Amino acid sequence: MVTMATKTPSIHVFFLISFLLLGLIQFTQATKSGGIAVSWVKTALRVRTLNKTCESGLYKYVNLAFLNKFGSGRIPELNLAGPLPGRKVYLSAAPQCPFPDRYLGDALKTGLFDYIWVQFYNNGHCQYAPSNPKKLLISWNQWTTSFKATKKFLGLPATKEAASTRTGYIPPWELISKILPMIKKSPNYGGIMLWNRYFDSGYSAAIMSRNI
Repeated sequence: MVTMATKTPSIHVFFLISFLLLGLIQFTQATKSGGIAVSWVKTALRVRTLNKTCESGLYKYVNLAFLNKFGSGRIPELNLAGPLPGRKVYLSAAPQCPFPDRYLGDALKTGLFDYIWVQFYNNGHCQYAPSNPKKLLISWNQWTTSFKATKKFLGLPATKEAASTRTGYIPPWELISKILPMIKKSPNYGGIMLWNRYFDSGYSAAIMSRNI
């Protein structure tokens, strides 16, 4: 009997270090099309393994959080039980949507980042609100026009419960009809980033068929 291997989707895996993300594993070369990114945290271990997350076909990027050792002059470590060597490293950041980010503003000005995952949740004046969706779009425009050479991702909670303040959640149908048509006009649009894999029980599947 011959077993046919399933095709692995284009996926990039990243490490989350405090406010910064260091990309470690690149499975294939990046393309200009958008995609869905998801954060894979320790809580996700109980329900979905990393391999299953990568093989699900739902995500183009997987952020690995968190490092088990960093800070105080120590060498950062993340125990993946044999991480893949010889892969290209990407530098990315996950700022909050208020512009400029008070922690990462100066670092982002260096232009060294490959990806920026902007968190449009837990921030009332720049996140989505059904009564005033323009708040998010104005903030998105600030981010995309200020760092033109870097791919930008719209960071959203996968459920209301995923955000610590339970704010910023956009139902999939509203994202598809009201937000995506506008933000995809940005030449440096990269896709959607979801927080996190543990809470993503259907959000990514609901939007992936809409040419993210």
